[in-house]
Amino acid sequence: MNIWVVWGIVLCLQNLSFTWVSRARNSGSLKRHMIAGLLSNGVWFASQVIMLTQLMDLLTGKYGLWYAVGTGVFYTVATMLGSLVGHWVCLKTEKGSAAVGANKKFAQITKEEWEAIKAKVESCG
Repeated sequence: MNIWVVWGIVLCLQNLSFTWVSRARNSGSLKRHMIAGLLSNGVWFASQVIMLTQLMDLLTGKYGLWYAVGTGVFYTVATMLGSLVGHWVCLKTEKGSAAVGANKKFAQITKEEWEAIKAKVESCG
């Protein structure tokens, strides 16, 4: 498989996991944070191995400025895509104590539940 394809996938996974670990850090779930942290650090290490072994000449400009700039653009687009996909996945999967802002000290209700409570209060008044 082409190194650019592999690196692109790793970069997407890198930022997907960075986003996941950031959101997990703000949840009430230590388990979710632990799993996200393991993935995040493992993928980051894999990305560094690829960059420092196979792509170092491109990154340092050995083949010219435009190859280095193109490598930077590729990196930026792949990591941005990973962040967006990671955020989307997190929004779809966060529930209960794994949701951002979850805390056992405070009650959380869904928007639908809040609207139902407001409607009951308004109908009583």
